[in-house]
Amino acid sequence: MRKAQAKKLPLAPDPRFNDKLVTRFVNTMMWDGKKTVAFNIFYTAIDKVSDMTKEDGYEIWKKALQNVTPSVEVRSRRVGGSDGGNDIFGGDVLSRFNMNLRETKGWSYG
Repeated sequence: MRKAQAKKLPLAPDPRFNDKLVTRFVNTMMWDGKKTVAFNIFYTAIDKVSDMTKEDGYEIWKKALQNVTPSVEVRSRRVGGSDGGNDIFGGDVLSRFNMNLRETKGWSYG
């Protein structure tokens, strides 16, 4: 059994755009711990987008990421303390959580 909880390393910003969001995106895109390969794929894609559109590829990526990010999260919650009470309300009840509040306050559900 471990004596203390392992400390989380702070997320370092990426070397090109100096943005932690890019690092988070690359970390989710990464396979088998190949971070350099994932960064090269990301930067190549950004360069191709900027060549094709003649605009800043990084800004286009940020706008696209904002467009696909949900603003409200819907999660099911159990109502009552016993299974019999949940049948009265139809089982699960959906509740909405604002994603912006969740990220700023560090709330996690589930």
